[in-house]
Amino acid sequence: MIRVTLDNPSCHGGDRLRGTIRSDEAPSRVAACWYTEGKGTPNSGPYLHASVTPVGPRSFAFELPLPREPRSYDGVLVKIRWRLEVLAGGEDAEIPFELLPPRPRDGAPYREGAR
Repeated sequence: MIRVTLDNPSCHGGDRLRGTIRSDEAPSRVAACWYTEGKGTPNSGPYLHASVTPVGPRSFAFELPLPREPRSYDGVLVKIRWRLEVLAGGEDAEIPFELLPPRPRDGAPYREGAR
């Protein structure tokens, strides 16, 4: 059985997704991707692979730099979701997380549509 704990299930674009994996076997894949749900043709983004470090018996820490976008979106017609996928010893786990707007670079509050 794979158990995954995210340090924070809501991360800002440009931040790092971190957490811990508990598994009898070392993970062979730890990756995140975005995907769409809703009307239209399903779509998904490229997989972003995490670095994994053993931190104890059957315990592994991971860290994954996140892109600034596409951020999670919960629209009426389409939704953009993010998930972490872990594969270890023939078992797999999918853990949803939220990608929030990037933190402002100049300390100003975030404004919708601002880049």
